[in-house]
Order: sequence, then C-alpha cells, then structure tokens
Amino acid sequence: MNGNPSQLKKLKPVNAASYQLDRLRILAIGPAGSGKTTQLRTLPGKKLLFCFEDNALNSLKGDPSIDYMLYLPDVVEIAPRSLSTKQNARATPATGEKPQAFDSFVADFNALLKDEETFSKYDVIAIDSLTSLGKAVMDAVLWLNNRMGQQPAQDDWGAQLNTIENTVRKITSLPKLVYVTAHDMMMQDDLTKKIFNELVLTGQLKVRIPMLFSDIFKFQVDGESYKILTRPDRYNIKVRRSIQDLEPEIDGTIANLSKASEYGLGALLAKAGYASVR
Repeated sequence: MNGNPSQLKKLKPVNAASYQLDRLRILAIGPAGSGKTTQLRTLPGKKLLFCFEDNALNSLKGDPSIDYMLYLPDVVEIAPRSLSTKQNARATPATGEKPQAFDSFVADFNALLKDEETFSKYDVIAIDSLTSLGKAVMDAVLWLNNRMGQQPAQDDWGAQLNTIENTVRKITSLPKLVYVTAHDMMMQDDLTKKIFNELVLTGQLKVRIPMLFSDIFKFQVDGESYKILTRPDRYNIKVRRSIQDLEPEIDGTIANLSKASEYGLGALLAKAGYASVR
C-alpha cells in the first residue's frame, strides 16, 4: 500500500439493513390512452408537470393539485423531402427557424432549481412524455447541425441520445417523487421471434433510461378498465418495483376524480407508507 497511512481515507461502509428508499422515481410505460397521465392525479401532494403533449392536459383539467408548463413543437417542417441517398434526389432547403420547445424547457427547469421558494412548493416533478421530449430534443439537434427538416444522421441520433439521458439523470436526481411517462409498442426479436413491449426511445436509451428509475409500471386499458402491472411478465420484461408485497396487477381506474388519491398509484403508495413523499 502506497502513501502515508495517516493520510489515507478511512472507509465507513453502511449496513444494508438500515437502508430505506428515500424517494421514488417512477417510469410509467404504455400506449396512448392507457391512463399514464391521469395517474398523476392520484399521487400525493402538489405536482409540477413539464408537458410535451397538448392532449395530455385533457386528462388533468380541473385538478388544483397540478401545475404545468407546456412545450409544443413550434417549428414543424412539412415540406416534402426525399429520403433517397441518390445524387439526383431532390431536396427542399430547411427553413432555418430555430425550434424553441426544448430550449424553453431547459431554461424553465434551470430556473426552477434556482428558485428555492417555488421548488419547495412541489412534492412531485413529472414529465409527459419522455417520447415527445425526445422529439423536441431531435428538433434542437437538427437545427444546431443545420439539418432541420432533413433525415437525422448518425451524429444527430448520438447527440439526441446523450441529451435525453443527461436530462433524465438530472430529473431523477431531484429530492422529490419523480413521475415520467413514456410510450411503448409491441416488437418482435429478429432472432428469437419473441414478442415483447419496448419503449419508443432511441437505441441504447431503451436500456439506459430504465436503469435510472426505482419503479417501472406498465399501463394497460381494456374498454373502461385500466390496469397497472407491477411485476414483469413475458411481454413486459422491464417492469419492476421497489415497493414490496405488491399484487402483480392493480386497478388503475379512478372512479371519483375528486378523490383521486384513493385510487391507483396513490392508494398503492399510501398503503405502502409513502403518503408523504418528502
């Protein structure tokens, strides 16, 4: 061993028996209309939602416990473009207008972190949805790389991937209950032919993003019935939970919006002792 023994740092390991999860980081996955956004109503305390999907607010209107900031794609390139790599393929020049959605989100998010009075008001920080946030990031990347309105190149995808991962890492590090939604879709493995639900995210984000969450729940809808899976099955292998002794499936239906905390995830958290999330 090198160095002066008196200058060496003395390790102070902590026994796992004393560990308690101090905050939940929930990733809610499922197709559109499966009840992911509506479940935000059930979570305890005051909520702040960074919303990238206008339709999501229809599920939350009238709820005084939720504040929101809305970021929609303000620059949408609609001119037809060829995806051909042939030299004679025609292309229309991009407009050059700078998209503002992701930049506005970053500015607002950083302002929130610096404003201790406002930040302290909220028990829950939410993103809806990670999939649409990713589209806003790609718009920003394409503009920076002077390819707005064009097919993303390899370095565009890499920049988008790193930006999304860093954003989620920052959000999940907050001393709050974090609730993030993401879309998924049915896929089939080319080699094994197995069918499974996969996150609608870029490349390695499908693996790296779930690692940042303590709990991943799968949302499903069958007619008027909403279900939340809390344990993995053959089609939903990413599902997991930190809360012990949960049923494999819980009812996500909110029968009374004025008492939303008594249903779904809110009822689950209260039963598990997470009624106070700070």
